[in-house]
Amino acid sequence: MNKYALGLLSVTGVLLSPIASAHVGGVHTHLGFSEGFIHPFSGLDHLTMLMAVGVLARQQIRAKAALMMASTLALMVAGLALGSLFQFAHVELLVALSLFVAAISIGAPTRLAISNTAATPNVARQRVFNVASVGLVLFHGWAHGAEMSGSLLGFGSGMAIASLTLMLCGYGVAGFVPSRWLAKLTAACGLLVAFA
Repeated sequence: MNKYALGLLSVTGVLLSPIASAHVGGVHTHLGFSEGFIHPFSGLDHLTMLMAVGVLARQQIRAKAALMMASTLALMVAGLALGSLFQFAHVELLVALSLFVAAISIGAPTRLAISNTAATPNVARQRVFNVASVGLVLFHGWAHGAEMSGSLLGFGSGMAIASLTLMLCGYGVAGFVPSRWLAKLTAACGLLVAFA
C-alpha cells in the first residue's frame, strides 16, 4: 500500500466516523496518579498515538527526538489543564484524526536528520505532518481533562510518566520494525478507535 492509499484510507475512516471514543473498553476513572498511569496503557487511542510519537522521534536526529517527546508531554498536560477548564464538542474526533495524521507521517518518512538543510517539498511536508502529529496530542489530554474528577497534579503526573514510557517503547520498536508496517498498524488502530 503506497502512502497515498494509506492517506486516503485514513481520511476515509475519519470522515465516516460518527463519533470516536477515547475510551475503548471498560470504564475509566480520572481520579489520581494510579489512574493516570494506567490509562495510556488501557486506552487504544493513547497507546497507539504515544507509540507513534516514539516512532516519529526515531526518524529524527537525537536532539530533535528529545524535543519531540518533551513537546508531546507538555501538550498533553496542557490539554489536561485546558480540558478541566473548558469543554468543546467533538474533541474525540480530533483524537481519532491524530492517529491518521501520525500514520501518514510514519508512512512517508523523510530522514530529517540527513536533509535538515534542504528546502524540498518532501521535507517541508514531513515537518508539517510531524508538527501536526505532536500538536494533536493536545486533544488527547483535553478529552481526559474534561472528564477528570480528581487531582490534575496526580492524574497528570501519572499520565505523563506512562506516556514517556510508551514513547520510549515506540522509539525502540522503530529500530527494528519497518516504518511501513508501523504506519499500517497505526492506521488500523485509528480505524478501530474511529469506529468504536
